[in-house]
Parts: sequence; C-alpha cells; structure tokens
Amino acid sequence: SGCKWTGLDEEAHVWSEHCCVFRDEGCRWLGPAQEMAEHMAATHACPYARMGCQVVAPEARIREHARVCSYAPHLDSLMSLLITLQEDLRVQVKERETLKEELHAKLAANAHQIALNDDIVKDN
Repeated sequence: SGCKWTGLDEEAHVWSEHCCVFRDEGCRWLGPAQEMAEHMAATHACPYARMGCQVVAPEARIREHARVCSYAPHLDSLMSLLITLQEDLRVQVKERETLKEELHAKLAANAHQIALNDDIVKDN
C-alpha cells in the first residue's frame, strides 16, 4: 500500500483509515489498509491485469491506457475462442441427446423383441 507507518500496534494500524496512494491525483478512497489491495485492483489496475498487464495508475490514466493496452488483442482472441468452444459444446450436447434418444429407442425395441421371444418359448 506504500504506507510508511512504523509503530507497535500493527493490528490497529491495518484497520485504521488510509487514503489511496493516488489521492493527490484525485482518488478520494479512504479505508482500512486491509482493503487497499482490493481498492487498487478494482479501481487502479488495468482491466487486462488478469491477462498479465501490470499497469497501475489513477482512474483517468487507466481508462486511457486500457484503450491501447497490448494485452487487449489477447483478450479479443480469447473471447473468439470462447465463443467457438461454446458453440462446439452446444453441438456436442445436441448430438449426445440425439444418441441418447436413439439408444433408448433401440433398447425399448430390443426389450419388446425379448418379450416376444419369451412368449414364443413359453408357448412351445
């Protein structure tokens, strides 16, 4: 969090209120040190951080950065792949259901044939 505090009661300190490290650049967040990392990730980290981008900046600069972030094309590629995989999965689920219905129909026909054969055997 960039905090320069030194003292004896660390537990009290982490729950005391802190300003965002970007306060001088307009961020008005105030909260416990324990929540600083969450605030930074939600407000000041690049939207492509999960892809690997490590840029952390004030909100306005993050919005500007996100438009030109080199990780953005990777996200577009992953989204295209995800859409393709979802469609493939839909097709496979439909095929599975069709095969399942065909199998049930064949099993029912076989059960009927077995019942007929049993009747023939009983009659003889």
